Amino acid sequence: MRVIHMTVAYDGSEFHGWQEQRGLRTVQGVLREVVERVLGECRELRAASRTDAGVHARGQSVQFYTERTLECERIARGLNRYLPADVAVVRCEEAPPDFSVRCNRGKHYRYEMWLAEYDDPLERRYHWWYRYPLDVTAMAAAGREMVGTHEMNGLRMVSGKAREETVRTVDAVTVTAALPRLTIDIVGKSFMYKQVRAMVGVLVAVGRGRIAVSSVRDVIAGQAGPRRFEVAPAHGLTLMEVLY
Repeated sequence: MRVIHMTVAYDGSEFHGWQEQRGLRTVQGVLREVVERVLGECRELRAASRTDAGVHARGQSVQFYTERTLECERIARGLNRYLPADVAVVRCEEAPPDFSVRCNRGKHYRYEMWLAEYDDPLERRYHWWYRYPLDVTAMAAAGREMVGTHEMNGLRMVSGKAREETVRTVDAVTVTAALPRLTIDIVGKSFMYKQVRAMVGVLVAVGRGRIAVSSVRDVIAGQAGPRRFEVAPAHGLTLMEVLY
């Protein structure tokens, strides 16, 4: 049994997320259908991150098992021939038998914002258009407060899970402005449901002066009273890379 490891890119705009759901168009469902078409089988198709509806990916890490002997280059070529225009296999290689996409060092997410009086009609599906001025310096300082291992119960969203670990480690938060574009890069081992988008929401609230930088750790821990931030829209978020 061979382990095939792929890097997959997709525009999440027309998908109901990664994970297969009956009657809905998902990235996993589309990939499974095409792998089965090319190879005649697709066993245990899984990804490193179960991206939500509307979230994009440039470097999603995907694996599946097969007994077919077709070379990886030909597998990728065959998949890209039949995949829809909003999904592509960027890289395909055979992995060791014990490889798992879930055993990674972390994930790099990027959130894009567009700070202007008008939206960019050519890029509107890939950023959050925000009309109001933001204090980028304060946002960068707030991002540094999020780095490290912290209680993040204040960022927990209803996920349907009976219990979700709320102590999380964030390796880096970087805020970069080349106005009107503002980019937020977040790297960490694992994230709760909608956590990255909630972190962006906190940063934006800091940029608007609604949350003080000195209060950020209390806010993410859930110890600052009623929530004073909104969860950033899904379409501004892209999974850039899974780190191994």
